[in-house]
Amino acid sequence: MFELPSLTVAGDLSRIHQVITRALQVAIQQSQLLATKGLAVEDFGLQCYITALLQLLDSHHQIEDDLIFPYFKQKMPALPVAEMENQHQDIVPLLEKLAGILPELDQTHATTVSWITIAETLIKIEALWEPHYQLEEAYLNEDNISQVISPGEQEKLCHLYAETSKHHITVDYLVLPFILYNLPLQERQVMAQAFPPQITEKLIPGEWYLRWQVMSPYLLK
Repeated sequence: MFELPSLTVAGDLSRIHQVITRALQVAIQQSQLLATKGLAVEDFGLQCYITALLQLLDSHHQIEDDLIFPYFKQKMPALPVAEMENQHQDIVPLLEKLAGILPELDQTHATTVSWITIAETLIKIEALWEPHYQLEEAYLNEDNISQVISPGEQEKLCHLYAETSKHHITVDYLVLPFILYNLPLQERQVMAQAFPPQITEKLIPGEWYLRWQVMSPYLLK
């Protein structure tokens, strides 16, 4: 039987990076497909999927800027915080552009041009995202973090980051299932430990289920 490992800061960062990386690939591919289908192509599931992606990216970066980077800069003076924060700022205008387009994707406005613009903007985000998360993981990895804080402190920080993320998210009923179901099963089970049982055992399979299931064609089983 698979034994769940303890939560670690580097592990949670890596899993969030996996979620965002996969979601960017899926969203680019699917929006490109819709762009080839002609006028007035609506896909509410993909619209919700990309909305969740944008909110996760924004929340993740805010938590890094406000909590993770300042904390670990004290522990790791070589951590290139200014460079990583600048990388966050480079992505912000692209997130804002997409956030302005997504609400208009109804039967009237979901045109080939809309989906082309979405795909092109996601591709630009992906180009900035890859070197950014690779730089983070070069410093904030298991080996480096384990040298400066204890396993117990790491677990406390993981729960703190998960709790704080809720303050930056307006559609938690989309974003939290989005996080879990963009991960393979074993990684999903580890990540779920960071969330309260009320969310993973009741809200996601219960009250929220019909609201996030529209994204299921794009999620992992």
